[in-house]
Amino acid sequence: MELEKILFKLLSLKGASSLYQPLYGFTISEPQLNQDVSLNAKSFEAMVMRNMTAKIEKFNNRFELIKNFIPVNSNCLDYGCNIGYNAFLISEIEGVSVTGVDKDKKTIPIAELLLEYNSLENINFVRDDCSKYLEWKEDGFYDCIICLLVGHHILNAFSRNLPQSYSELDSISDESKKCLKLFFDLISILKKKSKRFIIQLRLGVNGKHFTEKKMDYSSYKDDFFIDYLNDYFSFSNIIRVPATPYSYASPHPLYIFDS
Repeated sequence: MELEKILFKLLSLKGASSLYQPLYGFTISEPQLNQDVSLNAKSFEAMVMRNMTAKIEKFNNRFELIKNFIPVNSNCLDYGCNIGYNAFLISEIEGVSVTGVDKDKKTIPIAELLLEYNSLENINFVRDDCSKYLEWKEDGFYDCIICLLVGHHILNAFSRNLPQSYSELDSISDESKKCLKLFFDLISILKKKSKRFIIQLRLGVNGKHFTEKKMDYSSYKDDFFIDYLNDYFSFSNIIRVPATPYSYASPHPLYIFDS
């Protein structure tokens, strides 16, 4: 697989410039683009150049936080894999096989090109609705599922005003109740189809997510929400990896749930 094919594919996909994951397996310099690719290097600058070294470091730093929670010789799923960077990182763990699933028709073709480019045999990418894909799997089919920064899209309004008590929970808006039900549907299928799953959530209070670069990373008030999840689902174990500075792909907490 030539570098040029991957870059042509990126250009052909509307919205490709907004892909937030790095491209696994190679870095690109502007001189290399000018020399090897019959396209204007400047058209790749925002999309590719900015998407390389800095993002790779941040994504790799986050992976260092979770890789020891992914068993060796395990069967894993990357839920909402985008262009597969996290799935590729998981594939580096000894004996692991990993499937990346995403319903986005723009991202899976890029993930497949990157898979061909890197000549890896322990990864598979599937374009499908993630939850519907899991419905067909046996209970406990996966040893580990990762679901990084997907849940907040479902929680939406609920996650911007995180309740701190049952009384606050009782008074949330109808919109937040719908979001919470959808999120519980997600957690339910992750728990049912895996022995362990790892999620990362962008939570917040007072109508705002914690997204500022200069913020108090100890101020995440998620204890009640995690306890509430445990009361409902009765996990065998929960590990919370605290929010981290912006040297990581995302500063938001990671949660490891053992089914």
